[in-house]
Amino acid sequence: MDFRHYDASIGRFMVVDPMAEERNWLTPYNFVQNNPILRVDPTGLLDDYGLDQNGNIELIKETNDDTDTLYSVTRGKDGELVKDNNGEVVKNDTNGDGQVADGDSVTVSKNEDGTSVVSELADSNLENKKLDSKFLFSTKTIANFGEKLKDDVFNVFKFASDNSVREWSVVKSSVNGEVNYQLGTYHKHNYAPGFNGKGTFLGLLHSHPNQPTARDRTESLYGDLSIGAKYLRKHGKNLPYLIYFPDSGTTTKIRADKKPIRGLKNFKF
Repeated sequence: MDFRHYDASIGRFMVVDPMAEERNWLTPYNFVQNNPILRVDPTGLLDDYGLDQNGNIELIKETNDDTDTLYSVTRGKDGELVKDNNGEVVKNDTNGDGQVADGDSVTVSKNEDGTSVVSELADSNLENKKLDSKFLFSTKTIANFGEKLKDDVFNVFKFASDNSVREWSVVKSSVNGEVNYQLGTYHKHNYAPGFNGKGTFLGLLHSHPNQPTARDRTESLYGDLSIGAKYLRKHGKNLPYLIYFPDSGTTTKIRADKKPIRGLKNFKF
């Protein structure tokens, strides 16, 4: 049986989620993973996710895959994801080859508990963060992962940076002897989550979206030359402090002497 019987008179399901064993951190009688605002998952099956242009990640389709896949999607002016005539969310052809295939998405592995880098981000975008002294608030999406998910973290960072117009960041730290990778966005074009002060700082990577020319990219570094130098002088001058430019696909390394190294291709650390 791959569905659940629902008794409308008492407002509950009469059988367990058919995929309950795959997600044992949730009650087997849960509906929409206990989050009726963000999740619409009447079968409880595993998921595909969509990333819109503003960096929002949400469930778009239930699947039976052992992995989670993140696609680029578009949100219309009405606030809804663009769909085709069959009611399916339209997945974008990100590499321009005329079809939507593996090269137009990023796929990540699942943990033993059924979670993944993508699902954790999709479920973590409700907090608010004070961004400046004017008490401006914005939705933030932040999740933390262990070292074994390092590759997934950086792959999702690149995909999200390349396919949204918002700034994303990865912060590496050591907390109680365990390596932690923080991945997230404030859904702003010029803000991204930084080091939260917990544990030992081990490196930072963030994107600078919407910088199409070499001059734009150079001018966008001015603030980071000072901020990055302060980070490095405080935590270690040889630690990575990196800026990724989606428009060029290149990375710049900030140094303690404020003399950046440009044109790098690898940003994993």
